[in-house]
Amino acid sequence: MTTQEAFYKSWSKKSERLIEHDIQCGVRKAQVMLGAVPCDIRGGIKTVVDVGCGYGSTLSCLAALLNVQAGLGLDYAGDAVKIASERFATAKIRYASQTSLDIEATVAQISQFVPLPVDMIVLADVLEHVPDPAETITMLAPLTRYFLVKIPIEASLLDNHFLPFKEKPGPGHSNGHLREFTVDGAYAFIRQIGLSPISEGVYAYQIDETFPPLENPPFRRWLYSTLLKNFKRVCSWVMPKRFFLRVIGGGGVLLSCEKGGGVLMGKVRGH
Repeated sequence: MTTQEAFYKSWSKKSERLIEHDIQCGVRKAQVMLGAVPCDIRGGIKTVVDVGCGYGSTLSCLAALLNVQAGLGLDYAGDAVKIASERFATAKIRYASQTSLDIEATVAQISQFVPLPVDMIVLADVLEHVPDPAETITMLAPLTRYFLVKIPIEASLLDNHFLPFKEKPGPGHSNGHLREFTVDGAYAFIRQIGLSPISEGVYAYQIDETFPPLENPPFRRWLYSTLLKNFKRVCSWVMPKRFFLRVIGGGGVLLSCEKGGGVLMGKVRGH
């Protein structure tokens, strides 16, 4: 088992409190991602595959909002898939463990579980994790009409230059991030890996999404987290969204995409 495989196998081993936090964040993620799906294509989205589905709440919520007929969630973290299946599986929505992190194996699994092509593949907080995003898109593109992508924005002036505990992306990152993005960098990245947005926009996280519950922290860590959390909260109230993301940070870029040659149909409204 590789280091990356070991990391994702253990990723979902969390306390019930942290799991519930992730599940609620997944619901919020689905609600804002819906805004990136142009209204004139929503009615045609009947089959959805969520690659890297985590605890399953994002797929479950998106499937309900889009009234899909069939949905498949895949994740390498078996414990997360078990929770997703127990809480969110229905006659229309199923979850399965990825047999491998290799994209060819993932493509084979998708082909096994759902009729192809599907209407949409969801990549929510996934592309910052994979070693070769362009290969991932190239392999998945023949399976779908559209991609729905969410990329986290974590490279802010505050985080990069002023905070003492900035965690750099790389193999040892606590969340497995191999790269990080600014807003402009995310837009450029999407095009570099072969996708053409048809709808795009940004949103700022709710503060509780940025700061998961701390479990028995030392007092200094609790104090630092509390002060930073409230500072970011106030900044999010008074700053324009894009300025907040560039300077303070904590949000994401949302895009509906086609494989090359897409025509931009609209901007996502702010959230």
